[in-house]
Amino acid sequence: MKKTLLLAAMTVLGFGLAHADFSQGAGHFYMVQNKATKRYINLIHDQGYVKVKWSGLIPKGLDADFHAIRLENDGDQHTEPGTLIYISSGYNLSAQGTSVKDITGFSVNIKQNGTGDKNEAVYNAYVSFILINAYFQDEAGFDKAATGDNNDCKWYIKPVDTGGGGDCYFGVTPKATDYLNGYYYTTLRASFAYKLSQGVDAFTVVGGKLNELPHDNVVPANTPVILRCKSVLASDNRLYPQSIGGKYTAESTVKSSLVSGTKYSYFKTSVVNAKAGETGSYTNGTAYGLGTAKSNANANYRVLSVKDGQLGFFDTFASAYPDEQCINGELAYMDTTSDVVLIAKQEAVTTSLAGLVTKEADSKTLYHINDGELTAVAFGDDNVLYCKDNNAYASKDASQQGQVDYMKDRAKLQTGAYDQSNWVALSLDEATATKLMNSNVINHVISGVEGVLTDKVNPTVKLTVAPTVGQESTYTPNTYIAASFGGTQTGTQGKHEQFFFVTPKPCEVASITWAMWDGSKMVAPTHVDGKVNQAGLSGEFAYGGDQSKLKENSIYSFEGIVKVNTASSKAGKLSAPAASGYTVYPLTQPVEIGSIDGNVVTAVGSVSEAATVERVIYYNLQGQSSAKPHEGVNIVKTVYTDGSTRVDKVVK
Repeated sequence: MKKTLLLAAMTVLGFGLAHADFSQGAGHFYMVQNKATKRYINLIHDQGYVKVKWSGLIPKGLDADFHAIRLENDGDQHTEPGTLIYISSGYNLSAQGTSVKDITGFSVNIKQNGTGDKNEAVYNAYVSFILINAYFQDEAGFDKAATGDNNDCKWYIKPVDTGGGGDCYFGVTPKATDYLNGYYYTTLRASFAYKLSQGVDAFTVVGGKLNELPHDNVVPANTPVILRCKSVLASDNRLYPQSIGGKYTAESTVKSSLVSGTKYSYFKTSVVNAKAGETGSYTNGTAYGLGTAKSNANANYRVLSVKDGQLGFFDTFASAYPDEQCINGELAYMDTTSDVVLIAKQEAVTTSLAGLVTKEADSKTLYHINDGELTAVAFGDDNVLYCKDNNAYASKDASQQGQVDYMKDRAKLQTGAYDQSNWVALSLDEATATKLMNSNVINHVISGVEGVLTDKVNPTVKLTVAPTVGQESTYTPNTYIAASFGGTQTGTQGKHEQFFFVTPKPCEVASITWAMWDGSKMVAPTHVDGKVNQAGLSGEFAYGGDQSKLKENSIYSFEGIVKVNTASSKAGKLSAPAASGYTVYPLTQPVEIGSIDGNVVTAVGSVSEAATVERVIYYNLQGQSSAKPHEGVNIVKTVYTDGSTRVDKVVK
């Protein structure tokens, strides 16, 4: 085997000297980050060299090719197996199934050289021949330097999470489109053994069927597997690297029809390791002038995906990745000439939205919501569409004899009947969200809603097919004040009357007013005798927007999405209610309608109620009016229910 770059790679990683003061010592996995650039080392193959330059019998310097090291931007290191470096006893450094000693026959010197941003140790890594040193640096790409005093020659050596938590971890990120029956799927072939975190399960394929590996056992090194996850985030899908019997890697003994690709991770379309002025690419298996990687794979291997409601191996690598010629060694494939279906399409259970909310629904069943009047009301963040049925909430709030309907009869903030509907958040992929936006889905009935329930408290359905947009259906949001979130209550001031309130429903899109920011949450405005909150009402909710833009003791109006606070749920379980009430996530920027400073009240309206926003008009510089902001400069006129107005200038 060549004496290759791994020397440099590992050297760079900074793990080779027996006297180095690493926090966990030998027998552990580490990641290495540059102090100056914050980039991480990723070893992607075993080609390269370190050579002594001679003048006759006198060594004059060291020559090296370090292009097998790619530098990953901070955040990208979590999903790259080549960033995990194992330090064995004697400080031999291993990664990607090989080691410094195997490849180069050399040892790497490591020495501490100062401290980092948080007073943690930083190290130099260098190759030494007689009196000649070559320090490894990240200077517009991986290179060598004559001294180690610059920050780009200093490296943090960080222990990788093996189950105790922390921000230095390895995980997987399934594609959002590879989603089926409440789970995301991906594949992996790692040269190290690992344990699975909660929410991640591993499978091999035997006889054309999924074979689940015991969750509490170690997945052996070099075992191609399918991973089933509850999230697309690497931080949720952690894999904890393990050394077995003091060994970093071994041949897999697990029986499976899955195969791996190349030994190393060539499959990349961008790198940031070249020096200024150099050109080259690791794509298609070529690393600068070092040739094409040896591969035990071919472009006809089939890749895992979800298609037409089925999980299996369908497309060949060549068709799935037409720009790549060398198969990614981090993934697993099937060597087959025909499609392999592992999970067949599930027949959907038909239900109304009311039935979905009230029945014993689970997170594995595919549901078809057959609701003739399911109306799309608003888009939230992350491609989520909020929809409602037609006033079909099972346990409607109703006033009792002797109660005063505060919102209608006292504050005059609710006109007409309350809408007490069931609400659902539809989680969409990017393509479906874009399609629905272009179809002007808001205030229209939708049909063909099919997916998996991911949250029952705040009903959320991950769609598996795109719904159909139907006829127009208008909706006027209910208006709530902070006291609405406290429910029907007896006033603590004045006549101590009992006031009826309709409480918001989970995932409801609503108009919020008369909510005072107390520095940590929205509350009913402070009682000021003869001026504000004369009845002494109470109620509160958390604010899910940018709190830095709110002023303490100011009173606001805004449109928002109401969510019930939920406790953390275990993997595979739908969330359970928490005891801490509601959070409202703003859809519009809160408008300040008043403030309270002791007994001094500013612009809150009449003595018994707050002035709320009646309408907002946007004017451009040509004087044209609109209910929505114009592009560029807007003159915004806000009209309140007490007849007062406010004019602002904003730029969209």
